[in-house]
Amino acid sequence: MNMPPRGQVGLVLLAALVGGGVTLIQTGTYGWTIFVVLPVFLGALWCRSFQPQSGGQAALRGALSAFVALSVFFVIGAEGLICIIMTAPIALPLGASGGWLAYRGRSVKQSSGSITMLILLPVASLTWDIKAPPPVFEVRTSIEIAAPPEQVWK
Repeated sequence: MNMPPRGQVGLVLLAALVGGGVTLIQTGTYGWTIFVVLPVFLGALWCRSFQPQSGGQAALRGALSAFVALSVFFVIGAEGLICIIMTAPIALPLGASGGWLAYRGRSVKQSSGSITMLILLPVASLTWDIKAPPPVFEVRTSIEIAAPPEQVWK
């Protein structure tokens, strides 16, 4: 199979994104990066690399790339089937929207500032996920018995 250079670079970047996602999951950094940014970038990168012919194809391929990434997480044991099933309704539409946005963005002339902002989005999201303190809740339970300890421990 003779793959164009754009496709080869795309596959390498897709592998890097999936590897980054696996690393985030293994370190326990769940947040915007893993659930929102990663699926959108996967779908967009897939469609920028292989250039579908229509918006529908782009959305389908974007969703497919998110599905493949979820499957990789399951196959390597990073996540369980229940987690994959719960994440799929979020990841698949976001992957599809990333693919569709990449398809629509092909015809739009973009300034270097907007592309820089897109490149910085994963870094900013990852920084937020790492620095945001998780909420801490304290739970106490007690059982009160209306009797002295001597009577209870007989």
